[in-house]
Order: sequence, then C-alpha cells, then structure tokens
Amino acid sequence: MGLKILIKKISDENEGRYGSPRIWKALLKQGYQVSRKRVARLMQEMGLIARVTQVTHRAPGLRRFLASGENLRSDGAVPDNKNKVWVADVTYLKVKKQWHYLSVIMDLYSRRVVGWSLDTKRTTEVTRRTLC
Repeated sequence: MGLKILIKKISDENEGRYGSPRIWKALLKQGYQVSRKRVARLMQEMGLIARVTQVTHRAPGLRRFLASGENLRSDGAVPDNKNKVWVADVTYLKVKKQWHYLSVIMDLYSRRVVGWSLDTKRTTEVTRRTLC
C-alpha cells in the first residue's frame, strides 16, 4: 500500500484532526519507517491540513468577577474639595496560585487612597475593614 494512501486513511479515520506529527507517530506504530519531514511534505502535496480546534480554558466564577456594578454617581461632576466624594473598588490578584481580594477606597478629588484591605475571601467584611 502506498504511503500517500496510508496517510490519507489515517487522516480520514481521525476526521482530519491529525497533523503530520501525529500521523507520523501512527505510521511508526504500524511498523513503517518514514521520516516526519517526509510525512509533512506528502501531506502538503496532497493538500491535507489538520483541523485546528480552539482551546478554551474554563475559569469557574469568572462572570461574577467581571460583572460590573451600577454607577451610583449619576451627575458625574468632579468634586470641588477634599473628602466630599469617595469611591470604592474591589479587585482580585492571584498570588502563588491563590486568589486575594483587594478593597480600596479613594478620595475622588485628591485621588488619594483613604483606606485599603486585603483578604483571601471576597466578602462584605473586607470592605467594612477598609472603612475602619
């Protein structure tokens, strides 16, 4: 049996997902002595291209993190003095494969950080500690 026919057969059996390295390994398992570069060249001559699948990484709870809160400052005016308007935010940081949550309160006029708190749990207690 010809090498091109074998390559086509392996490609069809795997629904076009195999590229030249995997087809080469399959041929070696069947006892054929052929180089990887030759398999790649023959596949190119035949127009066989492996179908690329998209790799997705699931991140549980990611939507909760990305959910945006409602803007409670409808006027959007810039404050004219210190300590009139404070804004707060909670962000998350990954340190040594563990999530940490940082809560920050900032004076909008001076852009000075008024308080902050860091914890491994995302609770309202983190924000409460920020205010104290």
